[in-house]
Amino acid sequence: MARHWTDGTVRIAIVGLGGQGQALLKAASQLSSTSIVGIVDRSVDRLKAAANTAVNGHGDQQSFASLELCLERCTPDLVCIAVNTASHVPLALQALDAGVKRVLVEKPVASTLADADSLVARAKLAAAKGQMVLVNQSRRWNEDYRAVKRIVTGGALGAPVAVHVAWGPAGLGNMGVHLVDAARYLLGDPAPVEVQGAVDAHASGEDPNGFGRVHFSNGTALTIDLSSSLRKRRGQLTVYCENGQITVDEVAGTARIAVETGARELPLGDRGRGSLRAARVLAGTINETTPACSAEDGRDALRVVLAIMASAELGGKWVRDPFGEARSIAGSFR
Repeated sequence: MARHWTDGTVRIAIVGLGGQGQALLKAASQLSSTSIVGIVDRSVDRLKAAANTAVNGHGDQQSFASLELCLERCTPDLVCIAVNTASHVPLALQALDAGVKRVLVEKPVASTLADADSLVARAKLAAAKGQMVLVNQSRRWNEDYRAVKRIVTGGALGAPVAVHVAWGPAGLGNMGVHLVDAARYLLGDPAPVEVQGAVDAHASGEDPNGFGRVHFSNGTALTIDLSSSLRKRRGQLTVYCENGQITVDEVAGTARIAVETGARELPLGDRGRGSLRAARVLAGTINETTPACSAEDGRDALRVVLAIMASAELGGKWVRDPFGEARSIAGSFR
């Protein structure tokens, strides 16, 4: 889909030069019709290293210690925010206030539900001015998941009723939001209504492994297992429909479609990592006219993850919309 919101070269600023910021920087340097006009990080060493990264003639990016300085001295069309989670929303709001047309925020979208709510509200106002906020929950741009979505919505398997994720040990904030969002995407983007969960008994830090159950507003459900009970990474997501099921196995690299009369297995074709995955997301951010993953999608994934943590603190009690417990007692992410 051709972009309509800017003419000519898209001017990009990357904020945060950790692992994901580096992937975005490399991806932006490989896209056509883009110019990297600013890189932002508080680390002088990271800025120096990034400044030496080949950008294939995509512009002479300037280095800044803050987004404020970047916005003062260059005029990016797109700002990519890949810093610590607590800074996502303040920086996104700063970019929107400066008139930046598109803002891509890393996941989790925010460290608290209050911050996520504020970004959702601001994104709605910004849309009226031709601005767009997107959240990098990247499976929405993955061609294999898009193919599964087309099969599910095509109706041959009947309506979707549930998703089960057997992933293996992984942080709820780091990986859980990706998988909750993938489930919502395949189930028709319903809102979470009630959540129950547990975290590993030995969990420490701000992003524990865990397990959760979710009931959604359209009557569908999700079970998600990122606990240590699975011992190792399994990488499986199954969407159950009335007349069949599809299992995406990211470890084996296959998708298996099963119905009463038999099953068939297909190879996954879109298994790119790092800068390849970032390039898909950036290309979608630039070219799509509506956000594949909106601020609201980011907030709903965060709501589920924080509700799982809140339920665990309450001994496995169901936590229900509007998830007051998740706002008051759940931990937050860096």
